[in-house]
Amino acid sequence: MEVRIKVNQDNVKDSAKKFGALKNEKHIKILLFVEKNQNLSMDEIHSFAKKNEIFLNRQSTHKALEKLTKTGYLKKLYDEEKNKIVYQLKLEK
Repeated sequence: MEVRIKVNQDNVKDSAKKFGALKNEKHIKILLFVEKNQNLSMDEIHSFAKKNEIFLNRQSTHKALEKLTKTGYLKKLYDEEKNKIVYQLKLEK
């Protein structure tokens, strides 16, 4: 996974938030897992996080996913087959 963040005078605040999300190694582990396994539900991501001792409770996993979505690293979509919200990696190219 390669992450690039373009910083200029107009996006300094947003860039700082993006950098902030990546300073947490747990967030990076979640991003790497989602990169390998696109279209994962919160339950699937939390199972991975719990098994790997990243996050033990669902609320922590949910907060991490929301932060990664808000900062633009993940996107949420509705998967009709799973009948659930799923997460995908959303890195700018």
